[in-house]
Amino acid sequence: MKYLFFDIECSNCFNGVGKVCEFGYVITDENFKIISAFDIPMSPGRGRGNRFHLRDRMTEEDIQLAYDEKYYFEQPELPKFYHRIKKLMEDEDTICLAFSMSNDIRYLSDSCKRYGLPLINYTCYDIQQIAAKHLNLSNQPGLKLCMNEIVGPHSTIGLIEHLSRDDAKMEMMIMQAICDLNNIDSASLLEQSKYAKTNSVEFYKEFQEHLSEKLLKRKLKKKQSELVKKDAKFAEKNDYLGKRFGANSSLQNTEESLNEIVTAIHDCGGVFVNKFSEMDYIIAKDKNNAKNIESKIKEYENVKCILLEDFLEMNLK
Repeated sequence: MKYLFFDIECSNCFNGVGKVCEFGYVITDENFKIISAFDIPMSPGRGRGNRFHLRDRMTEEDIQLAYDEKYYFEQPELPKFYHRIKKLMEDEDTICLAFSMSNDIRYLSDSCKRYGLPLINYTCYDIQQIAAKHLNLSNQPGLKLCMNEIVGPHSTIGLIEHLSRDDAKMEMMIMQAICDLNNIDSASLLEQSKYAKTNSVEFYKEFQEHLSEKLLKRKLKKKQSELVKKDAKFAEKNDYLGKRFGANSSLQNTEESLNEIVTAIHDCGGVFVNKFSEMDYIIAKDKNNAKNIESKIKEYENVKCILLEDFLEMNLK
């Protein structure tokens, strides 16, 4: 069995989509003897959406890549190297490993999708998760911290951070050190590390589904805010005598159901709000749903929970 430690660099991750500009790897045998190591710089593609944006970012640290931006743009794009990378990663005798594998899997899959190429299907272990367990950490430690704490102080001397081949080598060094410190072989470590194992295609599919749900929630939240703002103007009128209604999330989990419940609120003479502090009633889908709601609104004396079937019979006009 061979191990392929790999790392990916991107020119940017606008909207969470990585534009791959470098793929580096180190291939070893089960005893960590290096068979080959290589770094593949590539162009992220022309156009403003593919530009390098790794510095002066509001919430993230600056990243200095190994090559000049001009050099990356002079290289071929991912499709030129796709079959080579695919052959390496899908080899039946190879196990892939990455540090914070969720990012690497996503970004490589994003780029395959972007160029209309089939997703690369491989088994992958996350060295970050394995290192975190070894260090008894609940958070996600960085690559440098793991090198210093597991491999040893000054262990990164001679290695270039964000040169993907060298980052891959650091992954290998961390795994090798964990094996040595625990006096176990690499196969045994991986057998104990199934929590850090995934299939790239299955992972990406689940991520895309999660992302779709997240985008839907964001869209619905925006729609809710628009409807609440619109109703607030109506409620400010002096002749308004109705009631303020909220609804459980199960009654507004699609744009269609949100529109239906808000229309029903208007039909009975009420207005739509989305804060407990502003509600007279909150509509529950059923009795089980009502029990959960009542436990959440105990501190709000102004709010009464009402079942959907009872609400539909109301008429405040």
